[in-house]
Amino acid sequence: MIRTAASTPYDPWLAAAEIALGSLAGGGPMFGKAGRRLIESESHSPFQTSELSSALGTIELESGKNAMAKKLFLGSLRRPTENAVAQAMWASKEMSSLALNIGDYDAPRTYEARAWECFAGGKWDVALQESNNWLLDEPFAVKPAALGSYIAAAVLEDYERAEVILKAGLLANPHAPILRNNLAFALGSQSKTAEAEKYVSWTPQENLSLDNQINLLATKGLLLFREGDPDKGRSLYREAIDKAYRGSLPEHLGRALLYLAREEMLAKTQFSLTTLKEALDVTSKISDPDFQVLRERLRRFGSQRVTALP
Repeated sequence: MIRTAASTPYDPWLAAAEIALGSLAGGGPMFGKAGRRLIESESHSPFQTSELSSALGTIELESGKNAMAKKLFLGSLRRPTENAVAQAMWASKEMSSLALNIGDYDAPRTYEARAWECFAGGKWDVALQESNNWLLDEPFAVKPAALGSYIAAAVLEDYERAEVILKAGLLANPHAPILRNNLAFALGSQSKTAEAEKYVSWTPQENLSLDNQINLLATKGLLLFREGDPDKGRSLYREAIDKAYRGSLPEHLGRALLYLAREEMLAKTQFSLTTLKEALDVTSKISDPDFQVLRERLRRFGSQRVTALP
């Protein structure tokens, strides 16, 4: 509908939507050149072209044209919408030359951008609050519930709060794999395995993307550990780790190993210490702030339990 609308080549909002949706759908946008002409003509205010500049900047960044991408993202921030600020924050993680401070931009409802900024800075309580604000602002979206639940469950170990966030997110997206998996993880970490099982037995694994397959295998492994079957649980964790390794997904691999080590120690298995060492070694080069929390917690947990392990 957007592509066939006669006004799209002349309307920066419609052109921005076509460029973003065309990229998402594959095959690329049709109105990239028209969008550039709209920006270069300066016939619209910076606010009117904010999301258009952001959409074009994303295309350039994904094509490896960082200099042009930076110019477009900076243009999108002259009078930005909240979406433009959030997209620029994402781009700044991919492009070190685009250093941003969210406080410099007076845009309403920049919850998404602030959530990611605080996440990157390890400000967990604020990041969680901004994620909740983002979810309240966009209750139909998957990402705010996914981010907020990860912070609550994985980083803060507040599993009950994660449950609340995820059940709210599932109202609009009852089949979202990441939300169902995160809820099963939060429930399983409390040993509520019967309830957790309802969220991991709903779809064939082959219908999922690789990252969701890895998450599902690891969570099923967690549930088996909590149900008293560490051998089968370990087998599923190792399958998830192997998929992550072959798929070149180091963060998924690292998380699976860290949580496998946690479950081995909780179950007091003979593999506890070797898995602990493996998890710490493999994740030593991952500098993300959440991994620093997970590794330090696991290291402390291991030192407390070392005398009790076989």
